[in-house]
Amino acid sequence: MASSSDIRMGPWSDGINLLDEPDQLQDRQMLSCINLDVDNTGVLEPRRGLRYSPIDSTANIKYLMATVILAGETQPRALTSTYDGTNSAFRALSTPTSGAAFTNLAAGQYYSAVQYQNKIWYIPGVSTTIGRFSPSSTTNNPMTTVGAMPYGDYGFILKDRLFIVRKATSELFFSKATDFTIWAAPDGGVIQVNPGDSAPITKVVTVNNQVIIFKRDSTFVLSFNTSPTGDGVLRQVASDQGALDAITYNNEVYTYNSRSVFKFVNGFYQDIGLQLNLAGQDVIDSAVSNPARLNVVGKTLILGTTPGGKTYAMNLDTNAWSTYTLASDLSISTGTIFSRSSVGTAVFFGDGTSKISFMLLARTQRTDQSVDLSYKAPAYSFKTKEYNFDDSEVWKRMYSYHLDTRFDASVVGNALTFINGVQNTSSPDPVDFVGSFQSFRFKTVAIGYSAPSIASTADALTGLLVRGIRAVVGIKAPVSI
Repeated sequence: MASSSDIRMGPWSDGINLLDEPDQLQDRQMLSCINLDVDNTGVLEPRRGLRYSPIDSTANIKYLMATVILAGETQPRALTSTYDGTNSAFRALSTPTSGAAFTNLAAGQYYSAVQYQNKIWYIPGVSTTIGRFSPSSTTNNPMTTVGAMPYGDYGFILKDRLFIVRKATSELFFSKATDFTIWAAPDGGVIQVNPGDSAPITKVVTVNNQVIIFKRDSTFVLSFNTSPTGDGVLRQVASDQGALDAITYNNEVYTYNSRSVFKFVNGFYQDIGLQLNLAGQDVIDSAVSNPARLNVVGKTLILGTTPGGKTYAMNLDTNAWSTYTLASDLSISTGTIFSRSSVGTAVFFGDGTSKISFMLLARTQRTDQSVDLSYKAPAYSFKTKEYNFDDSEVWKRMYSYHLDTRFDASVVGNALTFINGVQNTSSPDPVDFVGSFQSFRFKTVAIGYSAPSIASTADALTGLLVRGIRAVVGIKAPVSI
C-alpha cells in the first residue's frame, strides 16, 4: 500500500459476524456491536431502554397473561397475575408502572389468559385450579367458573375455538366453536402430538389459519376447516429440527435452537442466524427449564437472555445482528406485547420470580431504569473487522481518525463531551469527532462510550448515532501529521 491512505469504515448494514475469521469479514460487517441497533442504512443507534416495574411486590410469582382491551377503552393493556401460594390476583396495566386491580383474588394458579367477545378467559395452570372467565371490565367483573376447562401452559384462539397447550404431555385441547365452556367430544376434544416420541411441546404458534407445533427436534402443522378432529390434518413437516421457542411477526415465523436462529417458511427452515455462530460462541442448553425467549420489539427480533448470559437483536428488515448487555435486575425471558398511548408499543418481560421489567419502544427513551429507580446508560461499543491490506507482514499505523456521527434531536438535551475533549451541542447536524495519534500497529478499530451519570431518560449520549469512521493509515505518516 502507499505510505499512507484514507480508509473508510462503515456504515455496517450487515451487522456482526462471529463465524468467520476477523480478517475475512466483509466491509459492512463488525466483530462486535454491543447495545447498539443497526438501522436499515447501517447506522449504529443506541438500543431502547429497559425499565423495572415494581408492581405487586408482595407476591412472589408474576405471569404476563395476555393483551386485553377493556370495555370503553381503545388502547390495549397488559394483563398480569401474581400467585402467593394459594390465590392469584390480576392487574390490567395501563402503563408499565401502574394499573387497576382487575379482579378479586381467585383461588388457584393461572399462567395465561385470552380475550374473546368481551370476556377474559383465565386458563388454569395446574390440575387443581378451575378455569374461569370474567367480563372485560375493571368495575364489574365477577368471576364465573368453567369446570370443564383443561389445565395447561397457555392458550390461543383460532377459528372461534379456544386451544390450550399442555406441553409436558404433548397435548392440544380445543373447545367448541364460540363456546369455551364445552370441551368434550364431539364439539371439543384433544389432539395428541406424536406421543410416541415422549418429547414435550416447546412452543405453538398460529399463522395463516394453521397451527404450527414445535418440539425440540421435530415440527408439526395442524390444518382444519371446521373441526381439528373432524376434517383436521396433523402432519409432520420436519423430523430432524424443531425449536426451543418461536414467535410470529407479519405472518412470518421465527424460531431458534441450539445451532442458530431461523425463519420458518412453508415447512422449511431458513438460517438467519448463521453469523452469530451460536454453537461456537454461546451456551444454548435445550435441557434448561427456562430457555431463552424470542420477542419482537418494533422491527427488532430479540433472543435472550441465553443460559450463556447473552442477548441478541436482529433488524427484521435487513437481518443485521447486534448484542445487548442487561443489568442483572432486568430480565428478558417471557413477554407479551401491548400498546401505550403515550409512547407507542411496549413489551413486558417477566422472569418468573418477583419482578417484571419492560422495554419501551420509543426511540426517545434509551436509558435503563433499575430496581432503585435510578437511570443508567448502557455501555455502547463496536469493533470493526480486521484489516491487513493484502500485506499482513508489513505493520501499518493509524495516524488519525474521524468518527462520523449525528445526533437524534428528539433525545439530545445536553451538550456532550466525547473523544479527545471535542464538544458538541445538542444540534442534530452531522459532526466529526477527530483524534490524532500514532498507534503502534493497526489492525482494527474499537470504539466504546458511556455516560457516567444519567439524570433523565433523554441523556445526550443516548442520542449519538454513528455512521462511519475515516482513518489515515499507513507505514509512514502523512505530511500533515
